[in-house]
Amino acid sequence: GLNSPFELVKSKEEDYPLSLLDDIAPELDPARQRLLLNSIKNQGQVFLTATNLSLFKNNVSQETYFYQVKANNVRRQV
Repeated sequence: GLNSPFELVKSKEEDYPLSLLDDIAPELDPARQRLLLNSIKNQGQVFLTATNLSLFKNNVSQETYFYQVKANNVRRQV
């Protein structure tokens, strides 16, 4: 069965969509934040924006990259 919108798009397009989630953490309680992060793992390329990285640092896969955008500069975080 199709468990998510990601799976629905994959079934029609034969690939996962590119997804952008803009600063969603403040809108969700901690349990729903973890549920969301777990549901998007292995679902294609996902861009998340946030003002606070603490939620994401401990709940993402090793294939995750963090970038900081500040004063018109983009830097990869290590």
